[in-house]
Amino acid sequence: MSKALTRRGWALLAAGIALYGLGELLGHPVLRALAAVAVAVVAVSAALGARRLPLHAERSLERGRVMRGRPVPVRLTVTNSGRWWTPRFDGVDGGPVTVPALRPRRSAAVDYTVVPQRRGELHLGPLRVAQRDPLGLTDRQRDTGGVTSLWVYPRVHPAAPPGSGNRRGVLPGGAGGGWLRGAEELRALREYVPGDELRHVHWKATAVTGGLMVRDLFDPPSPDLLVLLDTRPEALSPDAFEEAVDFAASILTAATNAGHRARLRTTDGLDARGAFLEALCAVRQLPGAAAHQPHPGTVVYVTGPAVADLGWLSASGRGVVAAVTPGAFGPADPGVLALAGADAAALTARWNAAAR
Repeated sequence: MSKALTRRGWALLAAGIALYGLGELLGHPVLRALAAVAVAVVAVSAALGARRLPLHAERSLERGRVMRGRPVPVRLTVTNSGRWWTPRFDGVDGGPVTVPALRPRRSAAVDYTVVPQRRGELHLGPLRVAQRDPLGLTDRQRDTGGVTSLWVYPRVHPAAPPGSGNRRGVLPGGAGGGWLRGAEELRALREYVPGDELRHVHWKATAVTGGLMVRDLFDPPSPDLLVLLDTRPEALSPDAFEEAVDFAASILTAATNAGHRARLRTTDGLDARGAFLEALCAVRQLPGAAAHQPHPGTVVYVTGPAVADLGWLSASGRGVVAAVTPGAFGPADPGVLALAGADAAALTARWNAAAR
């Protein structure tokens, strides 16, 4: 709770003191009387404003978890638990609200919308009431009701699952000729066996050998995705870091929905193998090491434009560096697929284009 006279209140009080001094100096009782009236008015207004409004506030959320930038409807129910009317008042509860005048033992529901822009745990409440006297001489801010938590997740953009990211024709250092579509890989060519599907016949090989040849296909294992998020403050600005977190959340969500193995690591030591949105909800920028060990699967290094040595990434099975930058992105290691975008949406679009 805060207590303060408004400018009008301070001015009236100062005028009363000045009138009293002038009345004593000049010996005019009328001036002293006016001074007494001014001070009395301020005192009465302060006494009226000191009354605590008998209000009780409760809020309900449509959902307790939301992606950042998404609107969340909130219903605030305010109850007058006293024996007298309470006046209409303005307040703040995650956003500006106006509560109508309430009869004793009556309630009013006020709906508003909050649009969280930052990840993490957002606290709504308590309801802060601006309580003023009728003459506007005093202004008190009072808190009522409890606090409701809202968990804000990273924004998730539609992303292609890394299952379409198996590379064909892998070159030394992990470079390849682009992303493959489909789930079947060619193991070899063999002679036709009754029961084989005719759509698997390899006609060129059949023409060369003179015998019916078919493709021997197999399902490759689900790709193992590692997302490494750069949390170093010198690598990304705070706004760019939020976009990097959104991009990491997008591809991790796509991998999880496709049933692939996925893992999240950060340069400051976080290592998560599931519940990625919850883990990314609490990620913050902290100092850490930039160098890491190669990984046999697909590695996506999410960082800023000032990328240093990527030898460890090119030595991985499939290396991708995704830089959040509005400008040009310097050349990456020849064994690494480089993606760049000004925000998470642009990076996700380039990721999806590489998966075609």
